[in-house]
Amino acid sequence: MAFKACPQSYLFQYLYGIKQPSNLALAKGSMCHTALERIFDLEPSERTLEHLQNLLRVAWSEKRMTDEYKELFDVKDDGMERDIESHSRDIDGEIKWGQSALQLLKNYYG
Repeated sequence: MAFKACPQSYLFQYLYGIKQPSNLALAKGSMCHTALERIFDLEPSERTLEHLQNLLRVAWSEKRMTDEYKELFDVKDDGMERDIESHSRDIDGEIKWGQSALQLLKNYYG
């Protein structure tokens, strides 16, 4: 399936082992997909919007600081007085991103 979608992407990712760097849209899609997969592990009566959104929160909390995603919300501060760059997180940006992911699941569910 991946090969048919984009043969060149397949070549780089699966044969050469070169993965595309993640971005906000890919991360959102992956987290929503994970939540949707996990909701079907629950009993049908437990497949509520609230559980679905909580599964997204759990998926993000598990992955947000992994190598694949940890730099998505990093803000690089220029260390004028230091030789080392320090990093801080764009918490507001991460919250807005999370809210938009929750809304995406709400749109799907409703």
